[in-house]
Amino acid sequence: MIIGIDISEKNNVTSWVEVAKNQVRFVYLKCTDGIAGTVATYAGNKKNAKQTGILTGAYHWLNPAQDAVVQAEHFIKNAAIVDDDLPPVVCLELYSTSKTVLEPKLRTFLETAETRIGKRPLVYTSATYWKKYMAGIEWPCEYPLWIDEPGVIWPAQLFPWAGWAIWQFSYQVKIPSVSGTPGLNWFNGSQADLQALANEGLVKR
Repeated sequence: MIIGIDISEKNNVTSWVEVAKNQVRFVYLKCTDGIAGTVATYAGNKKNAKQTGILTGAYHWLNPAQDAVVQAEHFIKNAAIVDDDLPPVVCLELYSTSKTVLEPKLRTFLETAETRIGKRPLVYTSATYWKKYMAGIEWPCEYPLWIDEPGVIWPAQLFPWAGWAIWQFSYQVKIPSVSGTPGLNWFNGSQADLQALANEGLVKR
């Protein structure tokens, strides 16, 4: 498995070269939140991380109370995803909602992002949040899972997925040259698999 981090506006990176020296091979950067939220450091972090050879991806916090198409367009504009970037991620956990509200908003965001970007997004969530708001829904298994499950015990299967692509196993670590505590993740595959996810993650339009 391959190690990676995720960071937000709460983290300041002073040297991506130092980050790369700590075996970090990929990073997901918070890009947007809802219909208007942005992270000012996103573009600079993306550029600098890529220059060190770290694969980069962008994530968006979905707000179920806001228009999903507008959120997707806001994310697409700011993420500026290109062919060698990792697939985009939609994150679920910040907002209380209901299944009747969340399911169509999530589907709309995912389908809009996939169509416009050309890469199939990942879904980031915890088992607690998913079981509370999306229990029994089957179609999301079409999208890879990024599971939030801090600890050392291998995450249990979360329906409807058969497994996970990324496991966020800690968000209490300290990384040299990174302020705060970024998330620490395992990618479920080899470096070649991770590179293929970036380079070959395109879907037919």
